[in-house]
Amino acid sequence: MKKKVHLKKKFLFYCIITIFIFLIIFVLAEVGLRIVGQKPANSKYRLNIKVEPSGKYFKKDSILGYTHLPGKFYVTLNDNYTFVTTHNKNTLRITHPIADDSNYVDKPKIWIMGGSDTHGWSINDEETYAWQVQENFKDSYEVLNFGVSGYGTIHSLLQIKEGFQSFKKPKVIVIAYGSVHDHRNTFLLKRRKAVTSWNFLGPLLQPYATYNEKEGLQIHKVDTIVYKGLPFNNYLSVINFIEKVYLYFDDKFSNSHDVSKAIIERINDICHKNEIKLIIAGMDNTVKTQEMLKYCNSKNINTIDISVDFSIPGNTNLPHEGHPSAAANKQYAKKLSDYLNRINNP
Repeated sequence: MKKKVHLKKKFLFYCIITIFIFLIIFVLAEVGLRIVGQKPANSKYRLNIKVEPSGKYFKKDSILGYTHLPGKFYVTLNDNYTFVTTHNKNTLRITHPIADDSNYVDKPKIWIMGGSDTHGWSINDEETYAWQVQENFKDSYEVLNFGVSGYGTIHSLLQIKEGFQSFKKPKVIVIAYGSVHDHRNTFLLKRRKAVTSWNFLGPLLQPYATYNEKEGLQIHKVDTIVYKGLPFNNYLSVINFIEKVYLYFDDKFSNSHDVSKAIIERINDICHKNEIKLIIAGMDNTVKTQEMLKYCNSKNINTIDISVDFSIPGNTNLPHEGHPSAAANKQYAKKLSDYLNRINNP
């Protein structure tokens, strides 16, 4: 009996010691992480963006998840930097003065699709590269800017299918691809967390895709953007750090890049069947973007690298925010326009 009591006390003692050591390690880790700049998550974080006149920028869409609201908007960032965006009734950003719409009705179309770099977040209407490409081809083509902030390549695929129902089929489709689109296409947790801070600008829903050799490419319906994070990550740096590590490996070991390839191949099939020239435009110089261009070349898909050097001051809108500047968009437009002329269509 005394032996059993002794064993219980010994076990209890080791449990207390273990818990005590764990707490010491936990406290040291918490202090250490805070010293090197790691902080708890900020659950109340909200981007300092003011949109006038409505305060909203997006509206719900049953297929695409969300689109831009139609109308003219004045968007002000936290340092009082303001830019103007104008969306037509079809929600697409304008590429020429609205008063000139009648001049383009019967012209063949060029569709340019992509995310915020294509839409032109943080620059004015006439500064976007889609507007400038339109200027270069105003006598022969109408350019439609399908770019929407936050969109990935999956949205381009869905926009093409929807667009065939609402617009005249284009002669050319340009897909502006950047490696950041990969985790948008699969809607990884990393993307859910990032987009949550934009929800105040309107209802943000997200379609996503999966791919495997057995089932091929599967498109899933829109999913509500909800991200709660690990318990207590708002209070403890250690928990927030663990969450960041998990999100990193969730992204690193996903097959998001293969999903993007499958989406582009699906788009290529649609374009081929409808006699539309497809061009994949690389928007950045990352390894994955350059690899994607090589992959598309191997599939006989037209590609052009229109990336610019963001290490050069003036190519981004810093210090206001980090999207491509008007100067960068001029470079995009020149490279894309030169390529369109070179392939003789247009």
